[in-house]
Amino acid sequence: ILDRAMRESERWHIMSEDGIKPAEIIKSFYVPVKMKVFAWNNNREKDTVMTPVDSIKYFKQLMETAFAAIDPKSGEVKAWVGGIDFKWFKYDHVTTNRQVGSTFKPLLYTLALIDAGLTPDSYIGGRAITLNGKTISGAGGTMAYCLAKSLNAGAYDLMSRIGAQKTAEFAHLCGIKSSIPIVPSIALGTADLTLLEMLRAYTMFPNGGYNTEPIFISRIEDKNGNLLENFLPESKQIISEADAYTMYRMMQGVVDFGTGHAMRSRFGIKGAMGGKTGTTQDHTDGWFMGYTPQLLAGVWVGNDDPFLKVGWTSGGNEMAMPEWAYFMQKVYADKSLGIDPNAQFQKPADLDNNPIYADQNFAAIIQKGQGSDFEDQGNGDAGDYEGSELASPVESEFSKDQFKDKNAEKDKGGYDEPLLNDNTIDPAKTDDKKTDNKNNDKKDKIITPPAKPIEDKNKKPVKPPKSNNDY
Repeated sequence: ILDRAMRESERWHIMSEDGIKPAEIIKSFYVPVKMKVFAWNNNREKDTVMTPVDSIKYFKQLMETAFAAIDPKSGEVKAWVGGIDFKWFKYDHVTTNRQVGSTFKPLLYTLALIDAGLTPDSYIGGRAITLNGKTISGAGGTMAYCLAKSLNAGAYDLMSRIGAQKTAEFAHLCGIKSSIPIVPSIALGTADLTLLEMLRAYTMFPNGGYNTEPIFISRIEDKNGNLLENFLPESKQIISEADAYTMYRMMQGVVDFGTGHAMRSRFGIKGAMGGKTGTTQDHTDGWFMGYTPQLLAGVWVGNDDPFLKVGWTSGGNEMAMPEWAYFMQKVYADKSLGIDPNAQFQKPADLDNNPIYADQNFAAIIQKGQGSDFEDQGNGDAGDYEGSELASPVESEFSKDQFKDKNAEKDKGGYDEPLLNDNTIDPAKTDDKKTDNKNNDKKDKIITPPAKPIEDKNKKPVKPPKSNNDY
């Protein structure tokens, strides 16, 4: 890491252009010189004397961050922080691709609701599962419990039922444009995505199932106030309002009971909110995505160099969540912003007619499982999951036929009784082109590796046992 940083530095390039040999350049990095460096003071810099190699070490160990907040309904960007200081670090981390860790899991869980016929009370995990030569075993519980506790065994179980191809397709449908590897490990967040993409994907949760594109300019007026241009965000319904509300309730469990419980107990953030922590291998990246009825915000924390690990933390709950909490404390304290801490998510009316769904039962559902207070980590990267199974294609249109009728499956004895009515919106019909998938040519169809069939032995929920410019 140090050698690469020296060779990529401005000092190295200048001396190389002057014809100085590499050995002599390296020696110069160990000679103390006067320089200015970034510092956590009012001026955000200080004069010092150190060797260029020490300045590299100093800057490499600084923690960076990305933060952004948007209105999930209008898409208007309310806050954007690309790094800790623009003068010294002009690299925008909001649009930087990093592994997203467990913040990807809500997308997988959403797909499990609308496609696999599962409910928050369905039991997952708790058994060893092998896909493409990689085996994960660990604690299990209800879907609500596994998401709250961020159990990798639960996410891997869902991936075995749904498949990596369909999961990646759904993520792209939610607005993620970065490439997603078609490997099972994406269930654990091994894909390199941007914070901005994750924010767009999450807009469907507080926005009744509608996915909204973030926008920076809403209107342009001349000096007299005449409207010259008006900008409206792209918005389309991806999931039903009922499924969006169900995901909110499960993600509320993250901050009430799961890996993000310090949001309530330590930081005192009250009111309706959902969230998800995220941590990557060896704590390289820490994430927190959270939302209220009026605001959606996300945080990433880590080193500029992804090869550097952070050893002092348990993950996104300590690395990123405090930043989100401090922001919301300031937002709620500033009444001029109009963000109401008492705002509530509106439960869809059709849920009142569903005898399976009752708010008073959700607390019990989310407690059914086994696991620690910290999210599961350390299960490798995408390369660990590659195998020959990926070479067996089948055709998939990712249309309404792909979203199983939960009630029909219940009649066949295939799934638990659904928590919600199936009001899933056909993703194909939300496309501006409004193409008819039934008439698509074969060449337009997506080639999908089949998910390895897994026998579900838990048809019903089971109660388990209680950069420096001077170097």
